[in-house]
Amino acid sequence: EQLEGSEAKRLATVHIGLGEPVVGRFAAILGPAMFGMVASTLGWGRPAAMGSLLLWILVAWWILRGVTDEERVWGPEDRLPEAA
Repeated sequence: EQLEGSEAKRLATVHIGLGEPVVGRFAAILGPAMFGMVASTLGWGRPAAMGSLLLWILVAWWILRGVTDEERVWGPEDRLPEAA
């Protein structure tokens, strides 16, 4: 039996250990912290802080540029074993 989209995504998320909520929480904490650090602690101001956040957006784009939205066809060797 082949897994459908949401079930496959759930199992992949559980297997990897990082889900959307975890990544979102990191971004919600690290984004403002970095903005404040660059703007206030380093004294570079808000334009530099915005530039640093833009830099991270570009880094994320660079990392994710090869990811596609195409549905993957799972071979028998990629499937999870049947539950007993």
